[in-house]
Amino acid sequence: MGNSLSLLASSLYIGPFASAFLAKSQCIINGKEVQCSELGKSLGVFVGMGLGVVATIFVIGILLTIFWILMLIDCVKREVEYKPVWILVLLLTGCIGAVIYYFAVKRRVGAKSNNLPQQPPPQMSAP
Repeated sequence: MGNSLSLLASSLYIGPFASAFLAKSQCIINGKEVQCSELGKSLGVFVGMGLGVVATIFVIGILLTIFWILMLIDCVKREVEYKPVWILVLLLTGCIGAVIYYFAVKRRVGAKSNNLPQQPPPQMSAP
């Protein structure tokens, strides 16, 4: 492993002669001797997986930020008890505070408003 890394590192400094140098060398991957030119193929899989993980974390972060902003807007617009405290909780704790606010206030208030009895519309009298 040390030889293959030193060959790879030295090939970065060689420049245009790197491909010829790597094509003639032998590297060991998983206990098998292979051409060093195939070293990039095995590393490409790991780079692709790494980029996929980074992209997934990025998307999750964007979604959590949007959720946090929506809960902050809801807290400012809604008449809730201890509004300044909830705004501070949301601002200081970020996404965790948004999840707490969602379950403690928004979901509970939304469930109460859906359970109100429906009143029939007033009947219009005919002239």
